[in-house]
Amino acid sequence: MLRVYSAVPFKIIFLMLLGFLIASPAAQFEITGVLVDRDQAPLAGLTVKLLNEHDEQIASDQTDAQGRFTLVYETQPTSSDPFSGADMPTEFKLGSSYPNPFNPRTTVPFHAPENTSAVITVYNILGQQVLRTGAEISAGSHEIQVNLGGRLSQGRYILRVQGEGFSVSQSMTFLSAGIGGGNPEIRVRRGGQASTPLPGSVQLENIQSTYSVIVEGNHVFSQKKLQVPINHNYDTGQIELSYKEYTLNITIVGQGSVSEQVIAAKSYEHGTLVRLTAYPDEGWRFVSWSGDVNETESVIYIRIDEKKELTATFVIREYPLEIIIEGEGTVVEEIVKAKNYEHGTLVRLTAVPGEGWRFVSWGGDANGTDTTVEITVDSEKNVTATFEKRQYPLNITI
Repeated sequence: MLRVYSAVPFKIIFLMLLGFLIASPAAQFEITGVLVDRDQAPLAGLTVKLLNEHDEQIASDQTDAQGRFTLVYETQPTSSDPFSGADMPTEFKLGSSYPNPFNPRTTVPFHAPENTSAVITVYNILGQQVLRTGAEISAGSHEIQVNLGGRLSQGRYILRVQGEGFSVSQSMTFLSAGIGGGNPEIRVRRGGQASTPLPGSVQLENIQSTYSVIVEGNHVFSQKKLQVPINHNYDTGQIELSYKEYTLNITIVGQGSVSEQVIAAKSYEHGTLVRLTAYPDEGWRFVSWSGDVNETESVIYIRIDEKKELTATFVIREYPLEIIIEGEGTVVEEIVKAKNYEHGTLVRLTAVPGEGWRFVSWGGDANGTDTTVEITVDSEKNVTATFEKRQYPLNITI
């Protein structure tokens, strides 16, 4: 009978197994809630995203018919320094990347026995460079954080750290699942500084992460952000979303006013129907609306679904002044007190009789027997100037 003996003592195997169990898969946490409008009606079909402090998406869900959502994320164990203790290397060395496989970010331990300048590069399996950066690295342990974003194809990538007299490489597997992870980048976490949490995981207790309620493809709602605790199951309760409010800017050209009346106010500001009525001042008349609405009617209806710009144009009224001549003579029209508009213009009328005629009187909208009269044109006016033939006596002496 063939027997196989282990060269590793049972106690060591037990400790290794215990360590494996302690470093078991990361814990999973849920953030739940309900989206409602200001009338407490549930909002279905809206996208809710969980973002970390770098505004990188780490979870998402879509609200159901009751407006409920559930955001699920996992915690990753915090890294310990793989180069600490008696096994501190005396050469430039890369540790194993974690997590691996990853999406979209992974961390690779790096030890430098002395201060150095290094070039850090990521290559795809074809040997093509996809990321590159330079760094001044002090002696000690560090972490190189690689973020491949969400645009690169999945597969195996090579991280290479190269400097004067050394070149070390590490293989890692990228799993692309279409999750946006921000801009691709390489960062070095220097020894002694707190590490940055990875997208899709949270590493520190008793701090807060920010998640945003984002309504994709719908500009009706304003974005709302709430703070949620990390590494805890958390129920946000009802989240009341705010509808966007829009400004309605009305410019007046001329003299007049515009009344605004909400016609069909809904439970939110977006989509509100407003009736606008243009009122000209005395002596003015309304001409047209321009801007986001082109109409000539003084009363219009406009739906506020975005910022609106309108101009109401008024012009001063013009009136005819008709003068009738009875007899023979002329009337000289002279503007006496011209204002900056035609309405209310003061006009002096002077009657000039023809040869052999004399002025008698004014009639219609003017009266008097003086040859000169003043009239204010604030509406259509009709004036009559009456002249009669002069009569001369013929005295005969015999």
